[in-house]
Amino acid sequence: MRALAGMATVAGRRETKRTATRARLLQAARDLIGEGGFDAVTIADVTERAEVGFGTFYGYFDTKDAIVSAVVEDAIEQLAEANDALTADIDDPAEVVAVAVRHTLGIVHDDPLFAGFIVRVGASPDDDLWRALRQRLARDVKRGVQAEGHEQDQKPARDACPVAMVAVGAKRCTGACNG
Repeated sequence: MRALAGMATVAGRRETKRTATRARLLQAARDLIGEGGFDAVTIADVTERAEVGFGTFYGYFDTKDAIVSAVVEDAIEQLAEANDALTADIDDPAEVVAVAVRHTLGIVHDDPLFAGFIVRVGASPDDDLWRALRQRLARDVKRGVQAEGHEQDQKPARDACPVAMVAVGAKRCTGACNG
């Protein structure tokens, strides 16, 4: 019985270490994207910044594109989840959208690296990068339209948040971005 408990403890520690290493790799890549864009990120730079061996990278990601995709998905999903938590107890759909957009723009304004990251994501030709935020924003706008009994195109409001984030990010990261 002790042997099984010991194996579970070792497995738990191993998983905790694995999760922490993956998080360090993602944070390093995110910072590098914010500083220099997607093209400037190299696996060597990511592993150096994360303080892990070069070979360790491949235990988590197959390619540079894989980590870049994971970074973008992770950052946008974290932001969307934070906005959901922040607005969970708000009944007014217009206030939900306003609070979420204000929170998002505040983060972009206060964090030059994240601002650079958002500008780089916004400049990317991959429209799917904004999926998590757009889905939530469309949900909230739809609630507002339905609450008011209106039928209208929700696309302009849904697209406003990413555009505003990129605009504020571009202004904020002037000193942190390399163009």
